[in-house]
Amino acid sequence: MNCISVAICEDNFSSLSYIEQSIKKFLSSHGQHCVISSYSSSFNFYNLIQEGMRFQLYFLDIDMPRINGLTLASKIRSIDSQATIMFISAKEEYVFDAIKVQPFRFIRKSHFQSDLSEALAEYLRQNGTEKKDHILTLEIQNEIYRFSIQDIIYIQAKDNYLDIITNKNHVLIRYKISDMEKLLEPHQFLRIHKSYLVNYRYIYTLQGKTLTLENGMTLPVSRYRLSEVQTKFKEYIYDTVQSDNV
Repeated sequence: MNCISVAICEDNFSSLSYIEQSIKKFLSSHGQHCVISSYSSSFNFYNLIQEGMRFQLYFLDIDMPRINGLTLASKIRSIDSQATIMFISAKEEYVFDAIKVQPFRFIRKSHFQSDLSEALAEYLRQNGTEKKDHILTLEIQNEIYRFSIQDIIYIQAKDNYLDIITNKNHVLIRYKISDMEKLLEPHQFLRIHKSYLVNYRYIYTLQGKTLTLENGMTLPVSRYRLSEVQTKFKEYIYDTVQSDNV
C-alpha cells in the first residue's frame, strides 16, 4: 500500500491537532496509509523546505506570524511545480490571493469537515490512489448490495425504504435516508428534501423550489433546505471549476 506523506503548518496548537486527526481519519476510512508531519512554526517549516524536506501533500494556514502561508506556498512551488498544496483559513477573502500559487483547494475553517472531505476525495481520485468508480457496499439482512456511486442519480425515501435510482435501474432497500446521507456526504450528494438525496453531477438547473435533472425529471426542494442547497450547489460548481484548472 502506498503511503502518503503529509505536512501541516498551522500556528494554533489546538487547530493543528484537530486538522491532523481529521486527515488521518478520512484517509484511514478510505484505506490509505499516511505519515503526517505537523509544524506550528512557519519559520521552522520554511527552513526545512529550504534544506530539501519534501512532502506529497501540504496543508498550510495562511494567516501566520513571521512567514504566512502564501509565502510558504510560493517557496514550495518554486522548487516543486507539481506540489499539491491546500490552504486552510478562516479568512475567506484570501481565496483570490491564494489562486496565484495554484493551490489544489482552499479549505474554509467555517466549513472545515465538508471542504476537507471533498478535497481529499478529489486528491485520491486524481492521483489514482482510489478507484475512479467509487463503490458503495451495503449489507442488509444477509444481503449485499453494491452500487457505483457515480451511477446513482438520486435516492428517494419511501416509508422505511429507499428507492435508489441509477442510470441503469432502480433498487428498493430497507435503509434510513439520514444514514445514507452520511455515507454519501464525501461524494457531493445534496439532501434537497426530507425524502430526496441527489447526486450533484446530475443536476441541470436549480430554480426556486424546483430542481431539474439532466434527464428532464423535476424534484421538489424543501423551503427549509433551500438556502443550504443553493450554497452547497454553488460550492460544488466552484470546486469542479477549480479542479479542472489544476
